[in-house]
Amino acid sequence: MTLNKALTIPAVAYTSNNKTAKVTYSSSKPEVATVSSSGKIVAKAPGTTVIAAKSGSKKDTLKVTVLAAGAKATKVKKVTGKVPTKMSVGATKYITPKVSPANATNVKVTYSSNNTGVVSVDKSGKLTAKQAGSAIITIKAGGKSVRYTVTVE
Repeated sequence: MTLNKALTIPAVAYTSNNKTAKVTYSSSKPEVATVSSSGKIVAKAPGTTVIAAKSGSKKDTLKVTVLAAGAKATKVKKVTGKVPTKMSVGATKYITPKVSPANATNVKVTYSSNNTGVVSVDKSGKLTAKQAGSAIITIKAGGKSVRYTVTVE
C-alpha cells in the first residue's frame, strides 16, 4: 500500500450452521495503518503492520507494508491457492490463497467459478458444493490467475 491510500479487506465468517458471524479487526501498529470495523485499511506512515480479522476463537492475519510516497510497488509474480479437488454435495470449504512475492503491494484477491450450479464461491473464498459435477475455480490477484478443478460427488 502507498501512503494515504485505503483498501478494504472482505473478511466473512460463518457459524457452524452457516450463519454470518461478526468479524472484528485490529492493527498491530495503528501508527502505520488503521483498520475500521468494516475492514477498511488506511495507510498512515511507512512501515509494516499486521491486520487481524477475528471471529469467535478464529483469527486470520494479513501483513501490510506501507510504502513512502513515490516508492515503487512490488508486483505480483504468482498466485496459488489451497483448493479442494473433491467435495460432497452440501459441503463448504475455504480457499487459502497465496500471493508471491509475499511483499507484493496493492493486491486484491478475487475468486470465480465457471459452473456456479455445481460449486459457488463467494468474495471471501468460501466454496459451496451444490450438485454433482465439476467446476473450474479461478483465483486472481495482481493481474495473475490460477485455475483449479473441483469435482462434486
